[in-house]
Amino acid sequence: MLGDFDGFGGIPQLNNPNNSVGYDNTIHFAFNMGGALGDSTWLEPGDVPTVAMHVIGDPFAPFDVGIVFVPGNPPQSVVDVIGSKSIIRLANSYGNNDCFISAGFTDAYTQAANLNNSGYDGLYGFATTPQVQSGPWEWFDSLSVVIGAATVMANGTQIYTNALLTNPDMSKAKGLAYIDTVMNYLNPRIVFCLGLTTGINSIETAEGLISVSPNPVSDVINVDLSTINNKINAIGLYDISGRKVIDVNVTESRKYTINRGSINSGSYFVRIELENGIVNKKIVLM
Repeated sequence: MLGDFDGFGGIPQLNNPNNSVGYDNTIHFAFNMGGALGDSTWLEPGDVPTVAMHVIGDPFAPFDVGIVFVPGNPPQSVVDVIGSKSIIRLANSYGNNDCFISAGFTDAYTQAANLNNSGYDGLYGFATTPQVQSGPWEWFDSLSVVIGAATVMANGTQIYTNALLTNPDMSKAKGLAYIDTVMNYLNPRIVFCLGLTTGINSIETAEGLISVSPNPVSDVINVDLSTINNKINAIGLYDISGRKVIDVNVTESRKYTINRGSINSGSYFVRIELENGIVNKKIVLM
């Protein structure tokens, strides 16, 4: 309805030609606040790093695995999903979050998150009081909700009342406190993964210039880094579970040959760690 990632399409009067100011719409990092995935296979090795925030007692979307419910009397079940805990568990096992896991964050926000994330870095589970809440980072003006909602879809008073059921002590101060926590946990991981030296564009450029061939692979994988200037920290071959199966000895060379040896056929990815980010190249071993 509102248009595409570049601000065009949808309803013409809502288009914003200034939405893209000299950068593309490539996604480099993802974060989730109280959402869930309908299919765990949507998450794959080589996907961008992901951080998730989720209320442990969320009554609508499960923290781990369960059913999505929509408000009602009684609430209506919708679909089986995986919540933030399972999402980050999979992302970590695939190696997608290695870029910030390797940072070894020990700040107060990380320590607080670690109390409720079962050791899954990138997951911040909020243990709230009362336990059953959804979106404690939200706050809203009653008059605006009542008037605005009524003009587009439903009884605004009922929407406002329903929202208070799972955020009973809603306030601007509460919302901002949660948002501060979200930002202080999320932002360092974004900065660390995307690099502080030359930024996003250099990783985009490097990803397009790095050659991994052939694909599919029979015996030997050729990794050609001769067209990039980035410092190379590590190269490895990983399976779909995120387990490293081959560690390449990195030298001053810009071209590497990886012998598959007796590794089983299947999907893998070559992971190239640069000084300002990580590039993953998916391959198939025949």
